[in-house]
Parts: sequence; structure tokens; C-alpha cells
Amino acid sequence: MPSFSTYAAGYGGKVPTSNLRGKKLMIVPGDSELAACTEIAQADAALATAVGMQPTIFANQGTEAEYNTAVENAIHQHYAAIGLECDFDPTLIAPAIAQAQKAGIKVTVYGATPQEAAAAKVTYNTVDPYALDAKYAAEQAVAQHNGQPFQAIAITSNAAPATAIMQNALTSELKAVCSGCTVTDVNVEVPNWQTDIASSLSSALLQHPNTTVIFPDYAGMLTYVLAGIESA
Repeated sequence: MPSFSTYAAGYGGKVPTSNLRGKKLMIVPGDSELAACTEIAQADAALATAVGMQPTIFANQGTEAEYNTAVENAIHQHYAAIGLECDFDPTLIAPAIAQAQKAGIKVTVYGATPQEAAAAKVTYNTVDPYALDAKYAAEQAVAQHNGQPFQAIAITSNAAPATAIMQNALTSELKAVCSGCTVTDVNVEVPNWQTDIASSLSSALLQHPNTTVIFPDYAGMLTYVLAGIESA
């Protein structure tokens, strides 16, 4: 089995720290069953605690009903802010977000596309540069192969709106800088990452034994991607 290079999108943003002491923050992971979502939520809670806030992580299984309940709790319990985390699509609960903002609660979204953030009219959004991330991933893979063509597998989640942005940027960049490179897509939707990514990737690697690059679309896939490589 050849060696692999693995690339994934990352996130970034800034958090204001003035006048926060004693205020309550409701943190809503996109899906608590995904390790990456839990890690992000815990990191947010640690940061909130460090600046004197009182964070609450609302554990959930990624359903709209749970998201709405979290926002309703924040409104009724007088929270100062709500953090919707881990590739969260705010359009799913736009009416609830509007109610929270009407109540004076600041609403932030982590990893939404610009279109989603605009449609939901969120207060703050750490928009991820999905297209740029994918472009850099393609360029890094080409550089590590010294410009020579390679076979790659992309792990996608086609139902997630950001996926099309990344995949279009990835294929466009590879076409421009490595016309001989090939990419096979393996689609695993977000609710099935924990159970299906490793086995799906393992099967794909056995079908394409000359693969030397794997492009996971989301950083939260990495744990399961590594398990798939080991299995293959």
C-alpha cells in the first residue's frame, strides 16, 4: 500500500472578550455524536469559561427539533449568546434564530456558507473559505507529487451545501495544475460519518490500489478516514 497525504478544511475566527463576565452562552453542536463537533463545542466552552462566561453545551443528534429546543431554552433562560457550531446550516431554524435575536441574544454560526448566513440573517458568522481551502489542498497535493499526476479519492457529503463549493474548486484547480490527476468521489452523508466513512474508504482503496491522495471535505472526517486507511 502506498503512503498517503491527507488534506482537510479548517476553521478560524475571533471571539470578543470584553464585557462577557457572568453572561451565559448556549453552545449547540451540529451533531454531538461526531467527535469533531464535540471537540469544537468543548473548545468553545473552555474559551467562554476563560473569559468569565457561563457556557452550556446542548447535546443533540443533529435534528431540527433539538436545535429549536436549544434556542427556545436560551430565550426562556435569558442567555446572552447562542453559538451554532460544526458546519451548522442556520437556515434550518431561521425563525427560531430571528426570535432569539428579537430577544436580544447574539447568534453566531460556525462554518456556514455565506449564502446560508445571509438567508438566516445571523448576527455573526465565521464563514469558512471553503473554495480557498479546497484550492490549497489541491495545490499542496500536486506540490508533494512534484507536479506528477496522481490518483485521489475525495470523501464528500453531497447533501451538505458547502460540499459543492469545495468539490468544484478542487476539480477546477486540479484541471488547471494537473490535468492528468484523477479523483474518485466517495459520498458519505454527515449522519453516517461515524459508521460508514472507514468502511467506504477502505473499499474504495482496495478498488483503486494506486491511490496516493485522499481529500476529506471536512476536518471532522479525519478520525474515520485514518481508520479506513488502516483497515485497507
